[in-house]
Amino acid sequence: YNSGQVLNVALSGRGGEPVDYVTPASLSFGNVAIGATSAPQTVTVTDNSGIALDIASVTPSQGQGFSVQNDTCSATTVSPGGSCTFEVVFTALSRGHAVGVVDIVSNSASSPDQVAVDGYGQAPPELHLSAPAIDFGPVSPGASKAETVTVTNYGDEDLAIGSLGLGTGTEFSLTADACSGATLAAGANCTFIVTYAPAGPSPATDAVTLPSNASSSPSTLQLIGGGAVPAPTAIPTLSEWARLALLVLVALIGIAALSRRARP
Repeated sequence: YNSGQVLNVALSGRGGEPVDYVTPASLSFGNVAIGATSAPQTVTVTDNSGIALDIASVTPSQGQGFSVQNDTCSATTVSPGGSCTFEVVFTALSRGHAVGVVDIVSNSASSPDQVAVDGYGQAPPELHLSAPAIDFGPVSPGASKAETVTVTNYGDEDLAIGSLGLGTGTEFSLTADACSGATLAAGANCTFIVTYAPAGPSPATDAVTLPSNASSSPSTLQLIGGGAVPAPTAIPTLSEWARLALLVLVALIGIAALSRRARP
């Protein structure tokens, strides 16, 4: 007790930790073509307490194609009741699902807060032929040979096929064409038939051209024909009666020979 004296005592304390509210809690970017970047999606961080919210950083998972832009939160103090925002975009780096998080580091009791993010890298259309070439081999004169070809979309995006084309030769033809003008979803297929009817003994070559919206367009199917080659002439064979007659003749000749030997 000091009469007449004023004592100054330094006091300090903490009235609690700030409480932040992050919305939305997750972002889904859906299908994005490989190499393309999605539209941005916005995340809002709000200080729901009476204590200032100090945000140190906003960092996305590395190596998955997620990135942060227009960030007004990192290295920022948010006043009680105030908010800040940042945007997240997804760049598809490869085919398939990509998942990650965006970490929000602050002085909040819940730090680091996380926003779950996901997207899918969508492969462009890819035209796949069941065979790169068809060798029909030789065909008998006046005959023909047909082969069925299957076209499959190995990509994720729709494959739009134009009109199939064939060279100026007359020995190959397209029939039952279900591919020209077709649009194939991922994994879907269509077929067409190529027929070879040689006009002579000389071999022939041609190609089917398949235009599409695939990056490899136009795709080409090589055609090879061996010409009209007659079947080998069959060697005549003896009938059953001819064989029997021959055996009888041989037997008679043998008997006659034995008879001559037996005479004195």
